[in-house]
Amino acid sequence: MAEIILLIILYTSIIISAKDCVPRNFGDDSNVCVCNATYCDSVILQLPHNRQFRIYESSKSGQRLQSRLDYFDTMMENDIKLYLQLEKKYQTIHGFGGAFTDSAGINIKSLSNSTQEKLLQSYFDEGGSKYNLGRVPVGGTDFSTRPYTLDDTPEDISLKNFSLTKEDTDYKIPFMKRALEMNNELNFIAASWTAPPWMKTNNNYTGFLGFLKQQHYQIYAEYLVKFLELYKIRGLKIWAISTGNEPANAFVPELVKFNDMGWTPNTVTPWVINNLGPTINNSTSNETIILALDDQRFDLPWYIQAMYEYSNEIDKYIAGIATHWYMDNYFSIDLYDRTHSAFPNKFLLMTEACTGSASWDIPKVRLGSWQRGERYITSIIDVKLIFFNFISI
Repeated sequence: MAEIILLIILYTSIIISAKDCVPRNFGDDSNVCVCNATYCDSVILQLPHNRQFRIYESSKSGQRLQSRLDYFDTMMENDIKLYLQLEKKYQTIHGFGGAFTDSAGINIKSLSNSTQEKLLQSYFDEGGSKYNLGRVPVGGTDFSTRPYTLDDTPEDISLKNFSLTKEDTDYKIPFMKRALEMNNELNFIAASWTAPPWMKTNNNYTGFLGFLKQQHYQIYAEYLVKFLELYKIRGLKIWAISTGNEPANAFVPELVKFNDMGWTPNTVTPWVINNLGPTINNSTSNETIILALDDQRFDLPWYIQAMYEYSNEIDKYIAGIATHWYMDNYFSIDLYDRTHSAFPNKFLLMTEACTGSASWDIPKVRLGSWQRGERYITSIIDVKLIFFNFISI
């Protein structure tokens, strides 16, 4: 794919370049746009005129959202006609976004204050991508510099030692608040990679077959709600929380090098019905919705079907289904279609995607990699006909 063309047509918002890209090549197969303390390319939002459309073009050779204005001509008799079935609707587009991980915050904070501002503007501001979704981990992730949760005191069943960490106060919250100031339509999605080790069967942050002990089901629900409430006090209302990041990892011995905790449909369902759902509903964060799964496409639709087979009562607690992209090359996109057909009142949301994470991806960071850019855009094109929501990390 040598070029990407975005076509935005009549009666939709169009974007007009305000500041051009300043290209720089770092030895990969394409250029990057320079963004520093004093300059960053930007766009502005305007409405198109009648019968106009604007084409945006980015290319491997260096074009970056270069636009040209054109007009709809009177249709000729032998032209191809496209008929839109406007009455056939699937789900609301919730948007696009990124993740407020501690590792992202560490890197952002290494920049000067003015460069930090330009960077955040390029993602969240009116003149940038205007991301409106932001995923925030509850505790540590596989990208964290250390394993941690928000209550690592053994057997603290009263959660009296629960507290936000330096990672929250220094690397997540400040950038979330600034992003929210830039875009007040920004919605935050929380996800926990694991419960504290003392709540788990293997007493570890990670590990093969590590599950939540049944006697700690309610305590863990209270742990997650404490997170929601402490963030809300700081002006950060969490729109959604998932049942847990990638529960299938606990069943794969090779994937036990980072925070994870396993769930099956028969364990997560009663936990949501009896613990997480009611605890959220009875809290000051009772507007926070719950997303099921938060794992790969291969779990669709059977995982959700199994949850409903356990108890139909789950229907009143989950609002959507979260998915990741890492196994998409091996499993058909038809799985999304089948899931939507089976559960049309539950929206689908892709909550995680990143390149460079595989062991064979060397180097991890490739400035100007057109190949990695293609992976993102083809994934978005691939899934947009189904649910058109996307979060990258």
